Amino acid sequence: MSTPFAAVNHVGFVVRDLDEGLRFFIDVLGFEAITDRRGTLAPDGDVMTRRFGINPGASGRFAFLRLGDATIELLGWSAPGQNTTPPLNSDVGGHHRFRYGGRRRTFALGAGGNGARAERRRLCLLRNPAGT
Repeated sequence: MSTPFAAVNHVGFVVRDLDEGLRFFIDVLGFEAITDRRGTLAPDGDVMTRRFGINPGASGRFAFLRLGDATIELLGWSAPGQNTTPPLNSDVGGHHRFRYGGRRRTFALGAGGNGARAERRRLCLLRNPAGT
């Protein structure tokens, strides 16, 4: 099958609180911060709206993280009329799956025990307090 893509550069996740999201991905999951790839977001004109569907009144911050060869971007937005309820697994835009190779840990993550448990598995579903 042919594809117009050569590779995936990174995957982005919008979180409720960027600082909380960073703590979770770094302290719990073992990601490393890419310190020269973080900053603020203030859409200028309609470029962010046209390209990414961002509300023109939005503002936010972003940070990139790395784990092995994988790179992710965490984004913390504030926008008029923003939906702050994370989707359910069955909803469009539902939660991602996170593969952790070689770790033998039990994860019970999420506010109020909201996260799934995975013990001695290579693939588990995660819901963290930061909203991803």
